[in-house]
Amino acid sequence: MTPPAITGLLAALVKTAVLEPARALELLEKSRSTKEPLLQTLMANGVSAIKIARAASQNYGLPQIDLDSFDTSDLPINIVPAKLLQSGNALPLRKRGRRLTVAMADPSDLGILENFRFSTNLTIDVVVA
Repeated sequence: MTPPAITGLLAALVKTAVLEPARALELLEKSRSTKEPLLQTLMANGVSAIKIARAASQNYGLPQIDLDSFDTSDLPINIVPAKLLQSGNALPLRKRGRRLTVAMADPSDLGILENFRFSTNLTIDVVVA
């Protein structure tokens, strides 16, 4: 059987030398076998959130932000269905006109982006957090 390809966030982590390819595949298999989200598996196995965000930001050419610098009482969470917020993989930060800025740990997760677009009918701008 052919081993799975390293794509998305794992490819970014390999490209930026955060993970060796063999370790990336090992963590991917662990995530799949435990049915645990990949981000959770990465962090539970010693990959820091800061390194993940930095690699994603560099790989996708997106700005990286520090969520601690945002006033959480000001977040536009009322325009997003609760189910999207509960996924924990993206957080709306700011709405300006017809644009919604969303912070994501894994910007390669196109499904979440589409869910935000569809549910808000807004243009989504992504930042990495």
